[in-house]
Amino acid sequence: SFVFFGSCFMLLHQSAIAQGAPNPIAGPREISNPTEISIEDEATADPFGSEIVVSGLGVIRKVSVRLNSLSHQRFDDVGILLVGPTGARIRLGTDAGGGFPIDSIDLTIDSSAPSPLPDNDQIFAGSYRPAKETGEGGGKIHPAAFPATAPAGPYDESLTSLTGTNPNGVWRLYVDDDSAGMAGSIANGWTLIIDSIAPTPAV
Repeated sequence: SFVFFGSCFMLLHQSAIAQGAPNPIAGPREISNPTEISIEDEATADPFGSEIVVSGLGVIRKVSVRLNSLSHQRFDDVGILLVGPTGARIRLGTDAGGGFPIDSIDLTIDSSAPSPLPDNDQIFAGSYRPAKETGEGGGKIHPAAFPATAPAGPYDESLTSLTGTNPNGVWRLYVDDDSAGMAGSIANGWTLIIDSIAPTPAV
């Protein structure tokens, strides 16, 4: 079901909805904002800072991020930053995928995936570790900092930095395109996959 929070949507498995539950929910949950993210040519995406609101979960064991129906004419141009409710800032990818296009794939960023996002090779549907690459695909090298209004660095380079933190609150995804001539979209929005554990009660 959908829960509407202003301009933000939450998509939760029915079993994950625990309004007023006294105990935090543990286990894996998927929470989505299905609103399209338009990746504008040499500009910030629209929206820039797409939001997902999380509530009622225990502390994080693992987080991954899925981009749903991602397309771009040259993914090397794209930078992606995840900001958690505690202020943690994780660079999910910059300058990856070379000059190859991507067409309507589901791309998961997962720090336990076998391989990082490739520097200068085709990206396919599936799971990759975050990667800050070199920009060999024909676009510019992504700036060290993401454009304002995204938070300034330094940025973590792995989602494991979120382990043990509180997932509840507002998460934001910042996407930008740093080179002219190519554009894209994340047509079906994005998903947080959070595996959480209930905190140990105080004795």
